[in-house]
Amino acid sequence: MPDTLSKSFIVALAGQKGGSGKTTTALNLADAWHAQGLKVLLVDTDPQGTAQTWRDVMEEHDERGPTVVSMSKGFHHDIEQLAAAYDRVIIDCPPGENTIQRAAIMIADLTILPCGPGATDIWSMAETFELIRRARMLDPSLKASVLITRKVSNTVIGDQAEEMFKSLEFPSFTTTLGYRVAFQESPNAGLGVVRYKPSGSAAREIKALVEEIETLYIKTTLQVAS
Repeated sequence: MPDTLSKSFIVALAGQKGGSGKTTTALNLADAWHAQGLKVLLVDTDPQGTAQTWRDVMEEHDERGPTVVSMSKGFHHDIEQLAAAYDRVIIDCPPGENTIQRAAIMIADLTILPCGPGATDIWSMAETFELIRRARMLDPSLKASVLITRKVSNTVIGDQAEEMFKSLEFPSFTTTLGYRVAFQESPNAGLGVVRYKPSGSAAREIKALVEEIETLYIKTTLQVAS
């Protein structure tokens, strides 16, 4: 189990484009940390309420999982007090909503920027990158990292995407998330892929992402705090 913090570690999932994998990543990170025995809060700020629906399905299947709450504009005024009771807090931001995304970026210890593997996916990140730049003018310590999602293994487009991301000013996770059926099936069972198919490729990718976040960001935060 990862070390717990004296304060919650807050992760925001941001991006202007829908379908980039923000909610899928948020659900699976929340479920993976919950499976490790941590107290996890998933904040659903998307009006579509996908994360909250996932929580409802979880209850219908009598599964225990992370706490899920729905919040809208102004959520940042309440999140600090709410987050204090949790080890990990994940904020799932809606696409195309700069007010919510800006607030989430400012309060997050880490902002994850999911992005598909195509050139148009990368181009669509321009506005989100600008949000990060502006936020860093107020707080230069803000951390953000790109996560490649929906990657098809052993394809030219997948390899090209990784090369394109290397040229960006923002770092990319070594871990990538593939185009996996388990990511589509697991919400219907009220689970993330780590509990749905523990030995599957999707589960291995999420576990690797969790480990990378823990190693690069959370353990660093622990060392600084001590």
